[in-house]
Amino acid sequence: MNYICFDIGGTKIKYGLLDDNYNILEKNDVDTNAKQGGESVIAKVIDIINDYKLKHKLKGVAISTAGVVDHINGSIIYANDIMPGYTGLKIVDLINEKTNLPASVENDVNCFALSHILYNNDDYLMVAIGTGIGGSIVINKKIYHGISNSAGEFGTMLINGTKYENLASVSSLVRTAKKIGLDVNSGLEVFKLFDEGNSYAISAVNYFYKNLAIGLVNIGQIFNFSKIILGGGITNRKTFLDELMLEIDKYKDPAYFKTKVEISPNTNDGGMIGALVNFKSKYV
Repeated sequence: MNYICFDIGGTKIKYGLLDDNYNILEKNDVDTNAKQGGESVIAKVIDIINDYKLKHKLKGVAISTAGVVDHINGSIIYANDIMPGYTGLKIVDLINEKTNLPASVENDVNCFALSHILYNNDDYLMVAIGTGIGGSIVINKKIYHGISNSAGEFGTMLINGTKYENLASVSSLVRTAKKIGLDVNSGLEVFKLFDEGNSYAISAVNYFYKNLAIGLVNIGQIFNFSKIILGGGITNRKTFLDELMLEIDKYKDPAYFKTKVEISPNTNDGGMIGALVNFKSKYV
């Protein structure tokens, strides 16, 4: 028997069949169509589960999702307007009722972080760099959730009065590039111009790396954990870590910043793998 695991994002729902050893036996994705609302999204998930039940014996359903999640009660505490009606949905109860399978749900960045406990014994921080900046805190191989299930939301911390994710996310990089006159629509386009030596792109990228580094130095020196693991599509850039570390070295205090910064190897499937880690911590 295996598990069906989901990673629900604003654009795509990734899903797959995983075994007890976290091997992905098959995977697929569908459009989220988030604007149709949270109930429609979960109805789509339930249809996929019931389809899989016809072909496989399933032990349970493990879900990673965007939003602030009550991982104990299996509901969405808060989600932004990208997915109307998602806030308040009791996802676990809905899946139990419609599929008769045990289910778990956890925040997507927390799941991404949990995927790393399979080969990490020390405490660590997860920082996901994308449209915004998400984060997670892992202590003794468990997520530290805080009093409102939102611990690790590093993107909301302030740097010179501005939210971190408004200075150092991929979206902020693109906005900065546009403000100084570049016709770009993605981080990849900005970095392409950067590599070609475009002076405006160099200015935008340097500003991005500076602010990203300052935030990482702050959280590294506050938590003093052994490791910060970075995720997000932008980290696939081969020179990303080397370029970032040049900035980190400018701002860190060597007496306090002992944290190793590394790139996650789980960028593509970490959400599904971590969702299963979360499920097994509750049911196995």
